[in-house]
Amino acid sequence: MYLERIKNSIDTIIYCHNNRFGGECEQMFLLKPTFRARAIVNYKRENLKDWKLIQQRVRESIKPYIINQNEY
Repeated sequence: MYLERIKNSIDTIIYCHNNRFGGECEQMFLLKPTFRARAIVNYKRENLKDWKLIQQRVRESIKPYIINQNEY
């Protein structure tokens, strides 16, 4: 398990499962300050090295759905 902290709170949690097919990882992270929500992403363990890029692209893909950016 991996935890990334920002200030005094946990921003990202990554947990990788082992299985006979190489394993999968589940990444959960907060979408603050834009949203008061969290995202959960699953990918193959071989992509774990790109976890920051995956997180960045998920955040970018959600931005167009913000209706009123002043509220967030």
